[in-house]
Amino acid sequence: MIRPPQRSYTFPSLFLTNARSLNNKFDEFHTSILNMNVDVAVVTETWFRSDLPSEYVSIPDFIMFERSRSQRRGGGVAVYAKSSLKPQLVSGIDVPIDLEITWVKVHPVRLPRSVSFLVIAALYHPPNNENEDKLIDHILQSMDAISSRHPDVGFAIMGDFNDLDTKSLVSDRNFVQVVDKATRGDRILDKIITNFSAHYKHPSIMSPLGASDHCTVIWSPINDATSKPNLTRKRITRPMKDSAIREFAWSEASHI
Repeated sequence: MIRPPQRSYTFPSLFLTNARSLNNKFDEFHTSILNMNVDVAVVTETWFRSDLPSEYVSIPDFIMFERSRSQRRGGGVAVYAKSSLKPQLVSGIDVPIDLEITWVKVHPVRLPRSVSFLVIAALYHPPNNENEDKLIDHILQSMDAISSRHPDVGFAIMGDFNDLDTKSLVSDRNFVQVVDKATRGDRILDKIITNFSAHYKHPSIMSPLGASDHCTVIWSPINDATSKPNLTRKRITRPMKDSAIREFAWSEASHI
């Protein structure tokens, strides 16, 4: 008898990069996430204009969510999530106009009972920005609001944090920051703060996108397509006849 395979989960593979303008690197970005079989890609410093037609930066089988600056050049964040994950903006989250962050929830096909669905927050915090406290308050309040409705939600806060103090995001919440190698120069600026790291491998630091000066971060789940479940086999045998037992006993005695 063969037991059913151990249940495997379908946590998404995550991709994080600061593009320093995705406009002139979009073909490379498109090819990269397809070749790496990425499920969710977070891009900071997209430099998209608020009036940019979405079809110019769309990818088949992915749904894109973006937040762009309307008054000045640069900045901006985007999330590309496979349509099979049924991605959508998190409802009830009011993002102040001067913050660069967007909240997207995804629904993988199979998650452990301890996780109802995943929320990916993509953020860009410019260096020496006066909105640090405002951004931290927004993140904490948003996570509390989501968790009050869905206590078993999994969070991944991803982006370019620059000099943002993230201590309050990990304290007393069982959250961890998983990127532990430099992503720009000798500093860790591109981070992933999460409460479901136990289901993932160690993040990989890859080459920058185009001429960007930030490395790309790839975070892959433990139960990927190459993992094989362990099978336990149980052998069922028929009982020996009395005559066979006597014959076996005699044979063993004759060798003593």
